[in-house]
Amino acid sequence: FPLTPRTRGGWLVDRGITAGGATAIRNVGVPLLIVPYDRYVTLGNSLPAFTDPSLMLNTTLTDDSTMRLMVVDPITELLEPSDAASPIERAVRLMADTSALRYQLDPDVRSMILATQTLGVPDADVLRELAVLVAQHPDYSFADVGQIPEVTNSYFNDGNELALRLDARPDVSLGARFRRIQETRLQAADVASMLPADDARPDTWNDSMRTALSTGLTANDAFGMLEAIDADLALIKGQIEPPDAFPFTIGGTSTQIPLRIGNNGPTPLQIVVHAEADKLGFPEGDIEWTLAPNQINIVDIPVVARSNGVFPVEVELLTPAGNTLAGPIVLTARVSTLTGLGRVVTVGALLVLATWWFSYFRRRRSGRRTDDVQAALDRHPASAASGTHGAPGSPDTAGPTAG
Repeated sequence: FPLTPRTRGGWLVDRGITAGGATAIRNVGVPLLIVPYDRYVTLGNSLPAFTDPSLMLNTTLTDDSTMRLMVVDPITELLEPSDAASPIERAVRLMADTSALRYQLDPDVRSMILATQTLGVPDADVLRELAVLVAQHPDYSFADVGQIPEVTNSYFNDGNELALRLDARPDVSLGARFRRIQETRLQAADVASMLPADDARPDTWNDSMRTALSTGLTANDAFGMLEAIDADLALIKGQIEPPDAFPFTIGGTSTQIPLRIGNNGPTPLQIVVHAEADKLGFPEGDIEWTLAPNQINIVDIPVVARSNGVFPVEVELLTPAGNTLAGPIVLTARVSTLTGLGRVVTVGALLVLATWWFSYFRRRRSGRRTDDVQAALDRHPASAASGTHGAPGSPDTAGPTAG
């Protein structure tokens, strides 16, 4: 079946490729390298005279992990468009040669890449005839290239799995392109977290990013594809209309802040609303919300007051992946007549009133005691004999006189 650089299951190695390049390809989700025979023989550790293209090889990447590799058998030249033989004749020969290879070699689970040696498009008529022959043989079947690493055994040489060394230098440097793709990939994943699960755009972006790594594209073409993805991402994020700043009042201990957030696009978008204030509590934390398309959405944020006063509240809109979409938008909260503070004021007033009454009764009791002492003195005999009401020894007390 025809393969292109956009094939998700395999990467066609039509030019020089380094371990770093293969690592970059693996990191964008491609698990298999597909190598034409004439490229295979130029790689380190290749065994041209003992090659078995029906088994899996591998190569070591820059992080010391391995990546699987399949060689395109030279017999697939029969898939090249040609007038030398009819499609049925070429299909029969391809089937016969493949069967001979299968029966002459040791038993193993084998696969064959159906691609031309130039990695071009195979002759559709030959493939059609081959499909008829395969349908009549129970030991043969067609499979997607992405299944090959799972169903194919590895090639061993002297008891060790054959590991190829890739090129020391690439034909085309993809370093700058790879770094740009990594940036776009992170941004695409961030926006994809906002989209419905069945939205097809993230898969389209990933396919475009894989294609942008192809050495079959010029740098300008590749960067043009990435800029198109950037435009899609900016368009989706730009459809979010953040709320305006406004003041609100909390008359008790709790309320809800109604935020008007717009979605000006045709797709439901998931966002996260984060609110923060020193003197307010947010019992539900960050609020996840799906904004209905083409309308203003009212998102209610529960809030609890902790003290009276006027203070700012910062609101941010985030993607579900945690990156900022808009904000902070600064609202103004006014909190008054907190129930807890009213109880504190009432208890304080009662304490002041109790203190006043205590002081009043204490002064009254002290006055009564003074009056009782004076009355006792007035009733004393000495005070009565002197005819005075003063205290003993006072200046107005009369002394004895001479006869």
